Amino acid sequence: MDVVAGGVVVDVDFAARHELHTGIQRVVRETVPRWHRQHDITLVAWTGPGGAMRRLTAVEEDRILRWQEREGSECDESECDDAESSTRIVVPWRSDVLLPEYPYPEHCPMLAALSLYSGSTLGLVGYDAIPLISPDLIHAGLPDRFMRYLQAVKHASRVAGISAAATEEFRGFGEMLAAQGLTGPVVTECALPVEVPAGAPVAQADPPLVVSVGSFEPRKNQLAVLHAAEHLWRDGLDFRLEFIGGGGYATEFDPLMARLRAAGRPVRRRNAITDDELWATIRSARFSAFLSLHEGFGLPVAESLACGTPCLTSDYGSTREIADGGGALVVDPLDDEAVATQMRRLLTDDALVAGLREQAANRPPRTWDDYARDLWDTLLPGGRR
Repeated sequence: MDVVAGGVVVDVDFAARHELHTGIQRVVRETVPRWHRQHDITLVAWTGPGGAMRRLTAVEEDRILRWQEREGSECDESECDDAESSTRIVVPWRSDVLLPEYPYPEHCPMLAALSLYSGSTLGLVGYDAIPLISPDLIHAGLPDRFMRYLQAVKHASRVAGISAAATEEFRGFGEMLAAQGLTGPVVTECALPVEVPAGAPVAQADPPLVVSVGSFEPRKNQLAVLHAAEHLWRDGLDFRLEFIGGGGYATEFDPLMARLRAAGRPVRRRNAITDDELWATIRSARFSAFLSLHEGFGLPVAESLACGTPCLTSDYGSTREIADGGGALVVDPLDDEAVATQMRRLLTDDALVAGLREQAANRPPRTWDDYARDLWDTLLPGGRR
């Protein structure tokens, strides 16, 4: 057992255990290696549900610190169990415990106890409060998981919201804690970066391509894009539509898309592509469409604009924050007619698209180096180096 006294312990359990590399895992794998190079930190996972913190295995460490270089694959269950049994337990004592990802619900009581009884502080990244505010838009089991996560949040010292919208959501929760006799965490905005790999110019697809990136779940609202596209195809517009994303569960989107494909409509869904394929697809698109009903940040909007590709997105919340920086059109995501109208403009008005591309190119950059530095300073103000 290792007692980490007066140090910084970073809980990366999920990203260390899994090959999944979507929004939150990308934040972890871009931020934590930069912290590791610049600061003395201890990376931990957990021994299991209701278990204890432990040091990472070599495979897990590679998933966090060397994601871009590694060629390994996820170990099978027995290998992971054997590896866990050979690692050392970690006990933070009067330390700073940082959570750049959501902890498992089973770990939240222990994290709260660390804050209450070990003299340690908790610092969290606040991604969103969707399960609390919009439970009807997500899987039925997630609100309960999120309520258990809030057990750790209410005993945290600091929360870094990834956007102004997410910051206000967590700040609102913190203000309610006075009824429990708790002060709640200090909540500060630390906006996510917008950085994509440099790429050679990509020829625009012919016929024009519209791309929609995001996991398949009701709140992402891909169905609105599909309905608008069918309306425009019936009017004779010539374009292709591509959805890119993983996960999700069965909705009416799937049978509708199957019917459109059977009717010969140029639409497809891709569930697993490489990063290089993703950036090339976005750069070749005439525009992207991301009409989510609730987002903590809206990374597909920011990344589309960083690639120089205009985006059609929702006209409120964090996606509106991003759009206000230029390069995007906004629309009420619940107004199917308005969505179709804006998509028609983007497909037919070359001057509009050219102007949006110029705006996207002139957006001020914010890099992962910027974010890693700012996040460290937000969660550890005047703290350990």
